[in-house]
Amino acid sequence: MSRPPIRSVRTGVSVRSARRRARALTDVLKEHADRIAVIELEGMIFFGSCDALATRTEALAEGGADFVLLDFRRVHGVDATGYKVLGQIYQRLRRRGSTLVFSHVVPGQLNTEIAEELELNGVPAFHMFESADRALEYFEEALLTKLGADALRIPAWTVADFGKGWLLSPDESAILEKYLEPRSFDEGDIVFREGDAGRSMFMISRGTADVMISVPGGRRTRVATFQQGTAFGEMAFLDGEPRAAQIDATSRLEVFELTQEAFDRLHVQEHHTAMKVQTAIGRVLGTRLRGANELILELES
Repeated sequence: MSRPPIRSVRTGVSVRSARRRARALTDVLKEHADRIAVIELEGMIFFGSCDALATRTEALAEGGADFVLLDFRRVHGVDATGYKVLGQIYQRLRRRGSTLVFSHVVPGQLNTEIAEELELNGVPAFHMFESADRALEYFEEALLTKLGADALRIPAWTVADFGKGWLLSPDESAILEKYLEPRSFDEGDIVFREGDAGRSMFMISRGTADVMISVPGGRRTRVATFQQGTAFGEMAFLDGEPRAAQIDATSRLEVFELTQEAFDRLHVQEHHTAMKVQTAIGRVLGTRLRGANELILELES
Protein backbone atom coordinates (compact mmCIF):
# COMPACT_ATOMS: atom_id res chain seq x y z
CA MET A 1 0.00 0.00 0.00
CA SER A 2 2.99 2.32 0.34
CA ARG A 3 3.72 2.03 -3.38
CA PRO A 4 3.78 5.51 -4.96
CA PRO A 5 0.50 6.20 -6.85
CA ILE A 6 2.48 7.14 -9.97
CA ARG A 7 1.46 5.34 -13.16
CA SER A 8 3.74 7.25 -15.54
CA VAL A 9 5.84 10.39 -15.86
CA ARG A 10 6.18 12.13 -19.20
CA THR A 11 7.27 15.48 -20.56
CA GLY A 12 6.06 17.71 -23.36
CA VAL A 13 8.43 15.80 -25.64
CA SER A 14 5.96 12.89 -25.77
CA VAL A 15 2.65 14.44 -24.77
CA ARG A 16 0.94 17.63 -25.97
CA SER A 17 -2.46 19.20 -26.23
CA ALA A 18 -4.83 18.81 -29.14
CA ARG A 19 -4.41 22.46 -30.11
CA ARG A 20 -2.84 22.97 -33.52
CA ARG A 21 -0.55 25.97 -33.92
CA ALA A 22 1.51 27.67 -36.58
CA ARG A 23 4.77 25.89 -37.32
CA ALA A 24 6.89 28.64 -35.73
CA LEU A 25 5.04 28.28 -32.42
CA THR A 26 5.11 24.48 -32.63
CA ASP A 27 8.87 24.58 -33.12
CA VAL A 28 9.28 26.77 -30.02
CA LEU A 29 7.24 24.33 -27.95
CA LYS A 30 9.28 21.38 -29.24
CA GLU A 31 12.53 23.10 -28.33
CA HIS A 32 11.37 23.69 -24.74
CA ALA A 33 9.13 20.62 -24.35
CA ASP A 34 11.00 19.32 -21.30
CA ARG A 35 9.76 22.33 -19.32
CA ILE A 36 6.34 20.66 -19.19
CA ALA A 37 5.86 17.46 -17.14
CA VAL A 38 2.86 15.19 -16.63
CA ILE A 39 2.52 12.77 -13.72
CA GLU A 40 -0.31 10.31 -14.29
CA LEU A 41 -1.61 9.02 -10.96
CA GLU A 42 -3.64 5.94 -10.09
CA GLY A 43 -5.31 4.33 -7.10
CA MET A 44 -5.40 6.03 -3.70
CA ILE A 45 -3.34 8.97 -2.50
CA PHE A 46 -2.88 8.56 1.23
CA PHE A 47 -0.37 9.06 4.02
CA GLY A 48 1.71 6.01 3.09
CA SER A 49 2.42 7.16 -0.47
CA CYS A 50 2.50 10.95 -0.23
CA ASP A 51 6.19 11.41 0.46
CA ALA A 52 7.23 9.59 -2.72
CA LEU A 53 4.79 11.67 -4.79
CA ALA A 54 6.06 14.90 -3.24
CA THR A 55 9.68 13.90 -3.87
CA ARG A 56 9.04 13.04 -7.53
CA THR A 57 7.05 16.21 -8.21
CA GLU A 58 9.63 18.51 -6.66
CA ALA A 59 12.46 16.68 -8.43
CA LEU A 60 10.82 17.50 -11.76
CA ALA A 61 10.66 21.18 -10.82
CA GLU A 62 14.28 21.12 -9.68
CA GLY A 63 15.19 19.49 -12.99
CA GLY A 64 13.77 22.40 -14.98
CA ALA A 65 10.04 21.73 -15.29
CA ASP A 66 8.22 25.07 -15.13
CA PHE A 67 4.83 23.38 -15.41
CA VAL A 68 3.78 20.12 -13.72
CA LEU A 69 0.43 18.40 -14.18
CA LEU A 70 -1.00 15.83 -11.78
CA ASP A 71 -3.48 13.77 -13.80
CA PHE A 72 -6.25 12.45 -11.52
CA ARG A 73 -8.12 10.46 -14.17
CA ARG A 74 -7.35 7.12 -12.46
CA VAL A 75 -7.35 8.35 -8.85
CA HIS A 76 -9.99 6.64 -6.69
CA GLY A 77 -9.67 8.79 -3.60
CA VAL A 78 -7.48 10.93 -1.36
CA ASP A 79 -7.23 10.85 2.43
CA ALA A 80 -6.83 13.89 4.70
CA THR A 81 -3.04 13.60 4.80
CA GLY A 82 -2.97 13.32 1.01
CA TYR A 83 -4.87 16.57 0.56
CA LYS A 84 -2.55 18.33 2.98
CA VAL A 85 0.55 17.13 1.15
CA LEU A 86 -0.89 18.06 -2.25
CA GLY A 87 -1.51 21.57 -0.97
CA GLN A 88 2.03 21.75 0.36
CA ILE A 89 3.47 20.58 -2.97
CA TYR A 90 1.43 23.24 -4.78
CA GLN A 91 2.78 26.00 -2.55
CA ARG A 92 6.39 24.80 -2.69
CA LEU A 93 6.37 24.71 -6.48
CA ARG A 94 4.75 28.14 -6.60
CA ARG A 95 7.52 29.60 -4.42
CA ARG A 96 10.07 27.94 -6.72
CA GLY A 97 8.49 29.63 -9.73
CA SER A 98 6.86 26.49 -11.16
CA THR A 99 3.15 25.92 -11.73
CA LEU A 100 1.32 22.81 -10.50
CA VAL A 101 -2.15 22.03 -11.84
CA PHE A 102 -4.60 19.13 -11.60
CA SER A 103 -6.71 17.48 -14.28
CA HIS A 104 -10.01 15.56 -14.10
CA VAL A 105 -11.07 17.60 -11.08
CA VAL A 106 -13.29 20.71 -11.39
CA PRO A 107 -15.23 22.27 -8.50
CA GLY A 108 -18.94 21.65 -8.94
CA GLN A 109 -18.47 19.62 -12.13
CA LEU A 110 -16.00 16.75 -11.99
CA ASN A 111 -14.76 14.83 -8.93
CA THR A 112 -16.31 17.65 -6.92
CA GLU A 113 -15.34 16.32 -3.49
CA ILE A 114 -11.66 16.07 -4.43
CA ALA A 115 -11.75 19.52 -6.07
CA GLU A 116 -13.31 21.13 -3.03
CA GLU A 117 -10.79 19.54 -0.67
CA LEU A 118 -7.94 20.74 -2.88
CA GLU A 119 -9.35 24.27 -2.68
CA LEU A 120 -9.46 24.02 1.10
CA ASN A 121 -5.77 23.12 1.01
CA GLY A 122 -4.73 26.14 -1.04
CA VAL A 123 -5.16 25.03 -4.67
CA PRO A 124 -7.18 27.64 -6.63
CA ALA A 125 -9.97 26.48 -8.92
CA PHE A 126 -8.31 28.05 -11.98
CA HIS A 127 -5.54 25.44 -11.66
CA MET A 128 -8.00 22.55 -12.00
CA PHE A 129 -9.04 21.28 -15.43
CA GLU A 130 -11.58 18.86 -16.84
CA SER A 131 -8.94 16.95 -18.81
CA ALA A 132 -5.19 16.62 -19.28
CA ASP A 133 -5.68 18.04 -22.76
CA ARG A 134 -7.07 21.33 -21.42
CA ALA A 135 -4.33 21.53 -18.79
CA LEU A 136 -1.64 20.96 -21.40
CA GLU A 137 -3.11 23.68 -23.60
CA TYR A 138 -2.95 26.04 -20.62
CA PHE A 139 0.69 25.08 -20.05
CA GLU A 140 1.63 25.54 -23.70
CA GLU A 141 0.08 29.00 -23.89
CA ALA A 142 1.76 30.00 -20.62
CA LEU A 143 5.11 28.69 -21.83
CA LEU A 144 4.86 30.57 -25.13
CA THR A 145 4.07 33.76 -23.21
CA LYS A 146 6.96 33.14 -20.82
CA LEU A 147 9.32 32.66 -23.76
CA GLY A 148 8.13 35.87 -25.40
CA ALA A 149 6.83 34.03 -28.43
CA ASP A 150 3.85 36.36 -28.89
CA ALA A 151 5.72 38.02 -31.75
CA LEU A 152 5.52 34.73 -33.64
CA ARG A 153 1.73 34.58 -33.50
CA ILE A 154 0.53 34.81 -37.05
CA PRO A 155 -1.86 37.45 -38.42
CA ALA A 156 -4.90 36.59 -40.48
CA TRP A 157 -4.10 34.26 -43.36
CA THR A 158 -4.84 35.17 -46.93
CA VAL A 159 -5.58 32.77 -49.74
CA ALA A 160 -2.03 33.44 -50.95
CA ASP A 161 -0.71 32.20 -47.58
CA PHE A 162 -2.63 28.96 -47.98
CA GLY A 163 -1.42 28.75 -51.56
CA LYS A 164 2.23 28.80 -50.45
CA GLY A 165 1.64 25.88 -48.12
CA TRP A 166 -0.29 24.05 -50.81
CA LEU A 167 2.53 24.60 -53.35
CA LEU A 168 0.44 26.87 -55.56
CA SER A 169 1.99 29.66 -57.57
CA PRO A 170 0.77 33.23 -56.92
CA ASP A 171 -1.31 33.05 -60.11
CA GLU A 172 -2.87 29.74 -59.02
CA SER A 173 -3.70 31.17 -55.60
CA ALA A 174 -5.41 34.11 -57.29
CA ILE A 175 -7.43 31.66 -59.38
CA LEU A 176 -8.43 29.62 -56.32
CA GLU A 177 -9.56 32.75 -54.48
CA LYS A 178 -12.26 33.34 -57.11
CA TYR A 179 -13.90 30.04 -56.14
CA LEU A 180 -13.88 30.60 -52.38
CA GLU A 181 -16.59 32.19 -50.25
CA PRO A 182 -15.50 34.24 -47.18
CA ARG A 183 -17.61 33.44 -44.11
CA SER A 184 -17.50 34.43 -40.46
CA PHE A 185 -18.79 32.99 -37.18
CA ASP A 186 -19.08 34.50 -33.72
CA GLU A 187 -17.53 32.88 -30.66
CA GLY A 188 -19.80 30.06 -29.54
CA ASP A 189 -21.31 29.46 -32.99
CA ILE A 190 -21.46 25.92 -34.32
CA VAL A 191 -20.00 25.77 -37.82
CA PHE A 192 -21.52 22.32 -38.37
CA ARG A 193 -22.68 19.41 -36.22
CA GLU A 194 -21.65 15.78 -36.11
CA GLY A 195 -23.85 13.89 -38.57
CA ASP A 196 -24.72 16.95 -40.69
CA ALA A 197 -24.73 16.65 -44.45
CA GLY A 198 -22.37 18.97 -46.24
CA ARG A 199 -19.75 18.86 -48.96
CA SER A 200 -17.51 21.81 -48.27
CA MET A 201 -14.26 22.43 -46.47
CA PHE A 202 -13.10 25.51 -44.59
CA MET A 203 -9.74 27.30 -44.44
CA ILE A 204 -9.24 29.40 -41.29
CA SER A 205 -8.09 32.95 -41.99
CA ARG A 206 -8.43 34.17 -38.40
CA GLY A 207 -9.60 32.71 -35.10
CA THR A 208 -9.84 29.27 -33.50
CA ALA A 209 -12.25 26.35 -33.63
CA ASP A 210 -12.64 23.20 -31.52
CA VAL A 211 -13.23 19.78 -33.04
CA MET A 212 -15.70 17.96 -30.77
CA ILE A 213 -16.82 14.32 -30.92
CA SER A 214 -19.44 12.38 -28.97
CA VAL A 215 -18.24 10.04 -26.23
CA PRO A 216 -20.12 7.56 -24.02
CA GLY A 217 -22.33 9.19 -21.42
CA GLY A 218 -23.78 11.79 -23.76
CA ARG A 219 -20.77 14.08 -23.46
CA ARG A 220 -18.60 15.69 -26.09
CA THR A 221 -14.85 15.90 -25.90
CA ARG A 222 -12.32 17.97 -27.82
CA VAL A 223 -9.95 16.13 -30.11
CA ALA A 224 -8.27 19.19 -31.65
CA THR A 225 -8.28 22.97 -31.78
CA PHE A 226 -7.48 24.61 -35.09
CA GLN A 227 -6.28 28.16 -35.64
CA GLN A 228 -5.52 30.34 -38.64
CA GLY A 229 -3.57 28.59 -41.34
CA THR A 230 -5.36 25.25 -40.91
CA ALA A 231 -8.29 23.67 -42.74
CA PHE A 232 -11.15 21.43 -41.64
CA GLY A 233 -14.11 19.61 -43.15
CA GLU A 234 -11.97 17.84 -45.74
CA MET A 235 -13.37 14.37 -45.05
CA ALA A 236 -16.98 15.16 -46.00
CA PHE A 237 -15.66 17.30 -48.85
CA LEU A 238 -13.90 14.29 -50.33
CA ASP A 239 -16.28 11.41 -49.62
CA GLY A 240 -19.70 13.05 -49.26
CA GLU A 241 -20.43 11.23 -46.00
CA PRO A 242 -22.03 12.94 -42.96
CA ARG A 243 -19.80 15.14 -40.83
CA ALA A 244 -17.68 13.06 -38.43
CA ALA A 245 -17.37 15.78 -35.76
CA GLN A 246 -18.83 19.06 -34.54
CA ILE A 247 -16.91 22.28 -35.06
CA ASP A 248 -17.34 25.03 -32.45
CA ALA A 249 -16.00 28.55 -32.97
CA THR A 250 -13.99 29.39 -29.84
CA SER A 251 -13.32 32.98 -30.92
CA ARG A 252 -14.40 35.24 -33.75
CA LEU A 253 -13.81 32.90 -36.70
CA GLU A 254 -13.16 33.99 -40.29
CA VAL A 255 -12.85 31.31 -42.95
CA PHE A 256 -12.74 30.68 -46.67
CA GLU A 257 -15.27 28.03 -47.70
CA LEU A 258 -14.66 25.78 -50.69
CA THR A 259 -17.84 23.98 -51.69
CA GLN A 260 -17.86 20.85 -53.81
CA GLU A 261 -19.85 22.72 -56.47
CA ALA A 262 -17.20 25.45 -56.64
CA PHE A 263 -14.44 22.87 -56.80
CA ASP A 264 -16.21 21.09 -59.66
CA ARG A 265 -16.26 24.37 -61.59
CA LEU A 266 -12.59 24.91 -60.79
CA HIS A 267 -11.84 21.40 -62.05
CA VAL A 268 -13.53 22.12 -65.38
CA GLN A 269 -12.23 25.64 -65.88
CA GLU A 270 -8.73 25.42 -64.29
CA HIS A 271 -7.92 21.72 -64.29
CA HIS A 272 -4.22 22.03 -63.38
CA THR A 273 -4.92 24.27 -60.39
CA ALA A 274 -7.74 21.99 -59.24
CA MET A 275 -5.43 18.96 -59.26
CA LYS A 276 -2.85 20.76 -57.13
CA VAL A 277 -5.58 21.80 -54.66
CA GLN A 278 -6.85 18.23 -54.50
CA THR A 279 -3.33 16.97 -53.79
CA ALA A 280 -2.97 19.53 -51.00
CA ILE A 281 -6.28 18.42 -49.46
CA GLY A 282 -5.00 14.85 -49.57
CA ARG A 283 -1.93 15.93 -47.61
CA VAL A 284 -4.16 17.61 -45.01
CA LEU A 285 -6.16 14.41 -44.62
CA GLY A 286 -2.98 12.33 -44.37
CA THR A 287 -1.70 14.58 -41.58
CA ARG A 288 -5.02 14.15 -39.73
CA LEU A 289 -4.80 10.35 -40.01
CA ARG A 290 -1.24 10.31 -38.68
CA GLY A 291 -2.36 12.46 -35.78
CA ALA A 292 -5.25 10.07 -35.08
CA ASN A 293 -2.82 7.14 -35.01
CA GLU A 294 -0.60 8.98 -32.51
CA LEU A 295 -3.65 9.69 -30.33
CA ILE A 296 -4.67 6.01 -30.33
CA LEU A 297 -1.17 4.97 -29.32
CA GLU A 298 -1.18 7.61 -26.58
CA LEU A 299 -4.51 6.39 -25.19
CA GLU A 300 -3.36 2.78 -25.15
CA SER A 301 0.02 3.49 -23.52
